[in-house]
Amino acid sequence: AAREAEVEVGRISFVGNVTFDRGLLINTITTQETPSGFSKFLHSTFGEKFGSKPEPYVPEAVESDLKLLQDFYRSRGFYGVTVE
Repeated sequence: AAREAEVEVGRISFVGNVTFDRGLLINTITTQETPSGFSKFLHSTFGEKFGSKPEPYVPEAVESDLKLLQDFYRSRGFYGVTVE
């Protein structure tokens, strides 16, 4: 049976954020961007020690990440923040 292709996370953008560094926000969430094609090739060819695996799009994880980001902002005094 053919394996169904997974949808990968290509890029994560934070629109409207002017206060916090993008890296800090990326480290707050569980969803991560898929690495470059070369990095994925190394991982698929040589295993865990080289390159990085693709990062699949998981809708439930994205919903959880929205809550994580909202909590992140609120814990830093941004009580009226809306994260979508």
